Amino acid sequence: MYFCIIELIKQMGNIFKAVLVAIAFFVMSCGKSDNFDPKDLVGSTWYLESVTFGDTSYHISNCAKESKIVFTDTEYTKTEYAGTDGNCTPSNKQVGTYTISGNTILVKYGYNSNTNAEPKITISGKKLTLSEYKKGNTGKETPLIKVFVRR
Repeated sequence: MYFCIIELIKQMGNIFKAVLVAIAFFVMSCGKSDNFDPKDLVGSTWYLESVTFGDTSYHISNCAKESKIVFTDTEYTKTEYAGTDGNCTPSNKQVGTYTISGNTILVKYGYNSNTNAEPKITISGKKLTLSEYKKGNTGKETPLIKVFVRR
């Protein structure tokens, strides 16, 4: 009987150790933040991965996947590409300034006074989400969401 109790205590000790390791791992992973360092933003290039307009997700061509966002110290440049695969050309380029607040990047275009047309950008992990509003077929402002990834 005495040996059974000692064996039980040893097993409980192993279980206790495993629980402590699991708790430590959980605490460390919860402590990580999706906040990014603004210094890491400068010089980074983000490429288009997906597009959603309202409730509809759209297939994007390989040319559209070459669309990118680049950040410098003071400028934001979004270049969109179109065409047939193997013959991609820039179709639209927008340049503006940006400010950072937490995980949100606010873009300002010099020519645009409509704040709804200026995108709001959030970064979480390795994904950059650009949100803006465009008029749909009904004439109603509809959210346009573009997700970009760093390659």
